[in-house]
Amino acid sequence: MLFELQSSQPRELRVIRDFRPSNFDSFKHWIENTTCSKWNWWPFDEPRYLPPRGEVILTWECGCGTTRQEHMPFQLAERLSRLCLERRHNAGPEGASSHQGLGPHSPVNSQDSTSSQSSRPIDSDDSRSSTDITESEMTSQSEATNDTHITIEGPDLKYVFIIIKTSNSKLVQVEVNDMKAVEFFRSLKAQYLRTRGFFRSWFSIYVYNHCDFVKIQKWNPERFAAHPEFSFPPCEDLEYSYRPKPMKVNPIPPEIFKDIFYSCSGSGSLTHQFHFACQPLRNIAEEIMDRLPKRDRPVIASSDAFKLEELWGLATRERRSALRVLIYLVLSTSPTVAFMFAWLFGWTKDGDLQSASTPMTITVAALTLLWTVIYSGTGGD
Repeated sequence: MLFELQSSQPRELRVIRDFRPSNFDSFKHWIENTTCSKWNWWPFDEPRYLPPRGEVILTWECGCGTTRQEHMPFQLAERLSRLCLERRHNAGPEGASSHQGLGPHSPVNSQDSTSSQSSRPIDSDDSRSSTDITESEMTSQSEATNDTHITIEGPDLKYVFIIIKTSNSKLVQVEVNDMKAVEFFRSLKAQYLRTRGFFRSWFSIYVYNHCDFVKIQKWNPERFAAHPEFSFPPCEDLEYSYRPKPMKVNPIPPEIFKDIFYSCSGSGSLTHQFHFACQPLRNIAEEIMDRLPKRDRPVIASSDAFKLEELWGLATRERRSALRVLIYLVLSTSPTVAFMFAWLFGWTKDGDLQSASTPMTITVAALTLLWTVIYSGTGGD
């Protein structure tokens, strides 16, 4: 959460002590409980829940215009709110305050100071560089002892693996050599939309929400499966480079993935013109790239002497979109509603309500098919 606050730099942190959920929040909470998964409620706010005893709600507005919230003890919430206020007062005319407030040297972020250092290239001693490696060479490397070091001359390449779910799980390899954080997330969005396809990207009720750090198994030359729980490469695996080590907690919160994915790339973009609360995305902290698990060789598809292979990377997660579900409901019922009013007030002088509402009853019965799709889907997190 502290890394998210540092990246988004909200103008204000609000502490809510006495909170009662509204009827709309209760309705959203009921929807999530009955579907057994979280929803993407944009353009509405996320549902607010009653905090546990002894805790308060800390809320702020991220760069995408969404209101974020976290439950925490009152003393910590007051301290964070005070630091945010001090950062605003101490900021210069250009708003540059990289080492104040909620930065890496903040008292409340002392544990994360090591992981928030300035980005620098990874030395070649930290990982082994390689070119295209055949299956037999991969096996010989895995069986080599610590005394026998195999060195293959070639460019120092780094790859981030991303699992994207379509009809099955597909693996995307992104070469991140000297790649900036902004470029990586633009590539992630482009690869996601391309892999999902046009109809899934624009017409599915499931939309992108965030990425999880997971272990990936290659169980077939062209088939992959992602474990559901959080996982990072072990420190002794020299093929992967990341910082800090060991990585025991999620280094990039889900809201950062979501915020960057849906942010505008510039103030002149079409989406920015229709989303006035959005702050155009121009710069991203380069420390994010350090926290991604990067391997020094790509995945090679081979059917000869195939063995189970374990990888580490990102897995995209989707959630049901409340906006798209609402659109489908309106499109399903609007023709019969228009017919009912035309029957009552336009077509006949003596239009009766019973005849006018007959198509509506048929439509409501057909809506059960739509709700079956909504409740039985498995694409959410």
